[in-house]
Amino acid sequence: MGGDGRVYTVTSAKGGVGKSTTAANLGAMFGASNRETVVVDADLATPALTSHLDCSSSPSLHDVLAGETEVDEALVEHVGFDVLPGTPGAAAFAGVDIARLRPVVGTLRERYDVVVVDGGPGLSHDTVVPMQLADRVLLATTPDEASVEAAATTAEVAERVDARVEGCVVVKVTDRDQLDDVRRRLDAPIAAAVPRDDAVPRSQDLGKPVVVAAPSAPAAKAYWALAGRRPETD
Repeated sequence: MGGDGRVYTVTSAKGGVGKSTTAANLGAMFGASNRETVVVDADLATPALTSHLDCSSSPSLHDVLAGETEVDEALVEHVGFDVLPGTPGAAAFAGVDIARLRPVVGTLRERYDVVVVDGGPGLSHDTVVPMQLADRVLLATTPDEASVEAAATTAEVAERVDARVEGCVVVKVTDRDQLDDVRRRLDAPIAAAVPRDDAVPRSQDLGKPVVVAAPSAPAAKAYWALAGRRPETD
């Protein structure tokens, strides 16, 4: 995969399937490839990416979407890439206008080589818009049936809104045979198979993507393969 000024949205109709983890690691890998990169926490109801990267700030994307501040005011520097974090809580969510996300992403596209958008779960207007803004959509799923079915439904919706699905990232893989089941049920290529790895939650506790915190861990190597790069050594 390469940047070339493109917007990538990581999404699925189901929560807890590795969207935020994948978005964070994509951002880190693009940043490590000398591309100016920003990761946007567009999960407006439950901004997990912001928590994983320990980069909450005020103002945030929620304030931008509420028309209360400019994009520049909400950007946060991370390790090798920038983050546009969100604000958790019902009060922040209630004030946003998802229509403002389009000009926000447009502004970021002009300033960065790569924009990675972490979409929210579900298939409401708030979660479909990030797909519509993407040049490439990456589906995220675990191998379990409910998650794969949610990814398949998301792929169908993406097709209806003319969003291009690049592939699927399967996380928490414990058996390669699980991938055969995913292939049978999901009409999208498997872009990466990320094994279940304790290094992932440990890296989140540190507020870093696993490719940064533990680049030689099995999960990190799988994410590096997604970007077509070899991992750095610890």
